[in-house]
Amino acid sequence: MTNKKYLLILLFLPLSLFAQNQKRIAAFKKNLVLANDQNRYDLLSDLAWEYRFANPDSTLFYCKEAIALGEKLKLGLGIARPYNFAGVAYQYKGDKLNAYQYYNKALDISTNQVDSIQIAHAKNNLGRLFFDQGLLQRAYPNFVEALKLFELMKDSSGMAYAYQSIANLYRVQKDYVQAEVNYKKALAIRIAENDTRNIQSAYTYLGRLYQEAGDLKKSTQFLLKADSASQVINDKINQAEVKTFIAENFLLENKLLDAQRIFLEAFDVIKKLGNIRLLPRCHNLYGQILLGKDSVLEAKTQFEKALYWAKSIKELESQMEAYLYLSQAAKKLSNKELELTNYNLYLIIRDSINDLDVARKVERLQFELRIQQEEQENEALKLAQAKNEAIISAQRAQNIALLVVALALLGGGIFFYANSKKR
Repeated sequence: MTNKKYLLILLFLPLSLFAQNQKRIAAFKKNLVLANDQNRYDLLSDLAWEYRFANPDSTLFYCKEAIALGEKLKLGLGIARPYNFAGVAYQYKGDKLNAYQYYNKALDISTNQVDSIQIAHAKNNLGRLFFDQGLLQRAYPNFVEALKLFELMKDSSGMAYAYQSIANLYRVQKDYVQAEVNYKKALAIRIAENDTRNIQSAYTYLGRLYQEAGDLKKSTQFLLKADSASQVINDKINQAEVKTFIAENFLLENKLLDAQRIFLEAFDVIKKLGNIRLLPRCHNLYGQILLGKDSVLEAKTQFEKALYWAKSIKELESQMEAYLYLSQAAKKLSNKELELTNYNLYLIIRDSINDLDVARKVERLQFELRIQQEEQENEALKLAQAKNEAIISAQRAQNIALLVVALALLGGGIFFYANSKKR
């Protein structure tokens, strides 16, 4: 598997590690009907958080409702929370600038209110945004500051998020030792909290890390633990995805029968649930297993299916791999013409992905320039506000001084008038 593919999996892994909790959503909506204003604000914020992965537009809707209600009630601590959630929603929608603006708004509000928890979340969120854009030097200080605040407030859940963020950063830099240290710190917290969903997520992070580092034995060990955790909470889609990771390990170890057995368990679930996002990768993986068993025609069929689904969702990485595997299958079938045709198509998509990488670098540069401009504008506004406040303060002091003088003159006048009248 290519390094680019590992990076893509890493960046989007959180999306697949959590399923929407429909029971919690239903309970929140039910309680919302009879809630008073304060409870209503909390429930709107909770609903916004629950929708963030599957439906970020719903997150934005509930965030805006919570923000409007919070301003109406003139709430103190916690008002930054829906701003942080809205930033998360915009980030999942790919609207990086709006995400940045909402995170900064959350940071400003929480700083003014000395709300350390929301400051920490805003810092961690900003770090994740910079990380996703490849701005690692800007991401790291935010992660470290967030972690320090979470530790100061003894917020274990926040600490786990920060550790995972730092681990992701080390992992992209291929510092697997430091990545492992931080992932394990997050896992220890998740186990202490006894939240099975988060425990499953932590095991999966470690399993994928060891797979990338080439320690397939450890990788399978942690992925099997993630599989067990998924089974406990009946999270079928995540369990199926974890099984495909285990099948990849068995394939790399040339344990083809084990790879096929566990892959088919996963594939049945993925097909039943109709998860199109996973189908290209699954068909490519199954094709590789069949190709390893010299079932070349069956493998060719799987690669063709992978190509079909990858095209349907415009997923270039899987298309590129499908063409490469089809070329390998054609070679085994001694079909030189088809081998060359598929290999050329593989090269074309590989080049287009390289061009896309260049475009992404330009996009990152534009984003960095834009946020620098935003920061300069914010600083200018703060300086102007400070200047205006200083002018107002000076005018207020001058007015007070004039009032004191006027009162002194009036008092003196009254005093002299009273003495004159006595005389």
